[in-house]
Amino acid sequence: MKTQIIIFLAVLTVVLATCPADWQLYGDKCFFFSRENETFADALKLCEMIGSQYRRVASLATIDDAGTQKFLANFMRSTGVRAFFFGATDIVHEGTWVWVSTGKVFTYTNWGPQQPNNRGGDENCAVLRDSADQVFHMQWGDSPCTTTINYICEMAYQLRPSTMKTQIIIFLAVLTVALATCPADWQPYGDKCFFFSRENETFADALKLCEMIGSQYRRVASLATIDDAGTQKFLANFMRSTGVRAFYFGATDIVHEGTWMWVSTGKVFTYTNWGPQQPNNRGGDENCAVLRDSADQVFHMQWGDSPCTTKINYICKMAVAEIHSPIVG
Repeated sequence: MKTQIIIFLAVLTVVLATCPADWQLYGDKCFFFSRENETFADALKLCEMIGSQYRRVASLATIDDAGTQKFLANFMRSTGVRAFFFGATDIVHEGTWVWVSTGKVFTYTNWGPQQPNNRGGDENCAVLRDSADQVFHMQWGDSPCTTTINYICEMAYQLRPSTMKTQIIIFLAVLTVALATCPADWQPYGDKCFFFSRENETFADALKLCEMIGSQYRRVASLATIDDAGTQKFLANFMRSTGVRAFYFGATDIVHEGTWMWVSTGKVFTYTNWGPQQPNNRGGDENCAVLRDSADQVFHMQWGDSPCTTKINYICKMAVAEIHSPIVG
């Protein structure tokens, strides 16, 4: 906690007074319109990385009022690009749209006609869109998170010293609430929270999405580690309730064939629960682990290896943590 406060104060102290080149100023924020296409998860990471160059916290853009909507729409017209990701998703709970930078539910929206519609069952990320046929006129639509399109980043342009104390108090309050328990739709077990996805992704995209979801709660998240029999039993029991037959978890031997490691730590297994004749690396490209239950009972909530490019559901994990708010005097 002390380290988090020090980092937060350091960020506040060195915040610059103006927006950098190629960033657009509106209100107390700077906005950046990308020139390249990325998935939602990669766009979020790139925003964070770009912000770190300026010693600021950056994320995908939040459009939380009509003024911001109008400003971004006007600038978007000047780019000639028809669609940009911004920082909204309902990946945690279908139909509950939140800002990735805060985890807060919308109070302002500007959805286009019949949006969001979750067409195909995997449209969990928001796009600011303008279509040539004017079906979308600088309005929001939902899109698959794995689609690669342009994106909009945001970061604060200035923090007045007189408001620093208030910002610290808000920061600590958010941490207290966010870290005290497992969020809705996450399952607590021991000192961890687990999230079972509703959509299918490749192993790499599943890992990125876990990290992205965790960032909403200011926690480090990854694909699940199943490092003891108790965790295996808990996840298997909950998996039965989902009706889904296979989930990626956080294990791979992609670095060295036959040496299975946890992606969150890089450590080699000490506990396993492989199914019959597993892992077998069939076809020479089965380098990612799956918790599987087959109708013919060949796999009975056991592990199998699978190609990392196969799209299936996935399990995320993050730590349960409790903190106590210090007094800021």
